[in-house]
Amino acid sequence: MPSSGWKHLTYLPVLFEEDLLGYIVKYGRERNVLVYPHFNSLGHNTLIPRLYPEVSAKDEEGEPTGYGYCPSEPGTYEMVFSMYDHIIKSYLFPNGVRHFHIGMDEVYPVVGADPRDPKRRVDPWCRCDRCRGRSRDELLLDYVVKLCSHLVEQGIEHISMWHDQFARQGTLEVLSERLEEVGLRDKVVLHWWHYGLAPPESIRPELGMRAWMTPMHGYFFWWVYGSYLRNIHDMLKFGASQGAEGAESYGAYDPAFHRELCCLAEYSWRNDAGDLEGFRRKYLIHIRGGFPGGRGGDEAFRGRGRARGTSFLPEAHVPVPLYLRRPQQALPT
Repeated sequence: MPSSGWKHLTYLPVLFEEDLLGYIVKYGRERNVLVYPHFNSLGHNTLIPRLYPEVSAKDEEGEPTGYGYCPSEPGTYEMVFSMYDHIIKSYLFPNGVRHFHIGMDEVYPVVGADPRDPKRRVDPWCRCDRCRGRSRDELLLDYVVKLCSHLVEQGIEHISMWHDQFARQGTLEVLSERLEEVGLRDKVVLHWWHYGLAPPESIRPELGMRAWMTPMHGYFFWWVYGSYLRNIHDMLKFGASQGAEGAESYGAYDPAFHRELCCLAEYSWRNDAGDLEGFRRKYLIHIRGGFPGGRGGDEAFRGRGRARGTSFLPEAHVPVPLYLRRPQQALPT
């Protein structure tokens, strides 16, 4: 009979057991896919501060909370830098990767961060004697500048971080100024994420900071199945209009979201891509077997002319982009 309740497992994931990260980065580079780490810090950070309480954020009594770091503790930087350096020297630089994502999103109290008491509300902001005398803006900005400075010293050229905590605290302007003062602004990329229907009002191009757009393109473990086409289209069109230099998806790959992946590619790679209705029609023609060079493709395009808002040409010899090949077609290895 199956038993119910919590199951406690202790194991080392294969990725670590066989030290596969370098292989994965290399495999990606050989196929023009950039694999780089997303290593969060003050928020979304439970395992490290729980196992190493000396660097954990503290409560008013100086007790470790097990969530987030103490940014006033020198040992925090020693530990974080040592982990960064190991990843960079062992896995990134040998494969020509100069990108690193330091997270920094959603630095606020949450529940579900303590495995011993999932209902406990845990605050990532340290309240030790040293941190209590400093504002959260100062703690956040000083911490970010130290991390970015170290990464650039190690040779990282593109440092990504999420935009939301700086927008939430109203420190985007100060962030830009601080990074400019230390000569780092051109190395930092703000990733503007939003998964609803309406994009943000602005990605603040007047601040002179690099920007990428991050829509939701597919599977996320607590979201219901649905269409994210409008989110992808609007975010990427808006980003292009405000000078964003790139795009990145949020969510794990799942073939059920093949349409969203194609949409992400269409509006990431083509500034002249048409409207969303044009994309839907193009995708439908592809799924029904009527893409250029395929059965029914020429008839569909010759009979109706060039599809409104699409970028395909009617000639049969036009190659099919890799991201629009049918699932059963093998991609080059």
